[in-house]
Amino acid sequence: MLATNKIVALDTRSLRYGGLDYRGLFTQFGDFVEYDGTSPSEVLSRCAGATTVLTNKVKLGADELANLPDCRLVVVLATGVNVVDLVTARARDIAVANVKGYATDSVAQYVMAAMLHPANQLAAHAADVAAGNWSSSWCRQIALTIGLHGKTLGIIGYGDIGQQVGRIATAFGMRILLGKLPGRSYEVPQASGSAEPKRVTLGELAKQSDFVTLHCPLNPGTEKLVNDAFFARMKPGAILINTGRGGLVDEEALARAIRARTIQHAVLDVLSVEPPPADHPLLADDLLTSGRLTITGHYAWTTPEARLRLAREAAENIAAFLRGEKRNRVD
Repeated sequence: MLATNKIVALDTRSLRYGGLDYRGLFTQFGDFVEYDGTSPSEVLSRCAGATTVLTNKVKLGADELANLPDCRLVVVLATGVNVVDLVTARARDIAVANVKGYATDSVAQYVMAAMLHPANQLAAHAADVAAGNWSSSWCRQIALTIGLHGKTLGIIGYGDIGQQVGRIATAFGMRILLGKLPGRSYEVPQASGSAEPKRVTLGELAKQSDFVTLHCPLNPGTEKLVNDAFFARMKPGAILINTGRGGLVDEEALARAIRARTIQHAVLDVLSVEPPPADHPLLADDLLTSGRLTITGHYAWTTPEARLRLAREAAENIAAFLRGEKRNRVD
């Protein structure tokens, strides 16, 4: 067990946004130092002497872990742990823990907003009124709207977030379909009266869905899952939403689909490279001004409630480790 504890957090800019107060959760364990962000060249100097390292997106690879002799615990401030070299962590007896479920409600809320954004056209109608155009009649409509009731929502990835999205969409009167992921077995027959929505092939989901939302992990089997073939099967009026990982979508294919009006709209909170370079294929002027593509900067998870839950869960991981217990361990 650690006699003393120095905790270093490498990238807490997003966690701290808006003055969120969480420092006491970590100072109770010892010295706590945090940074807005950390470059690869700064990792070793900033983590020197640290027994616990917190990271969100800063990578702790084999070289970094091999040169942090005091480090006994890494807590990833996220669910995905691809930023940590787990093989080296195990070899050096460094415990690694993550945080799950902290942003379920936050991301599900974003998904509903992403559906309502193109469905209700609030921004366009508000801008039209602000421009002084509501003078000709009592009802001023400049864009077609969509009623969610009775529409089909295809959910690809049915973990905590996918299930919460399904529950909310059902309350809107939507029909839910689940996509069968590559490499997964779905041979167990669905029990009579089961509450789980119907599972269909991805091709059938694309064909039937008015909205498609992505919540599956990114791995070799799901990379570019939504591609030219998928878009070709989608309804011309369909809307794609991605809050999972940018790599789930073939972004070049999406650009083609938007330009060809193969789909109605795409709302993305994630891209394959973050932050994206200026020449990213989806940041082309004609796409961003088309009214058919909405991109936000990976913020769906960032409600204050979700961020505080993340900090609390990370602190509980540290407390459990200090008690000699395993909690949310992935090593």
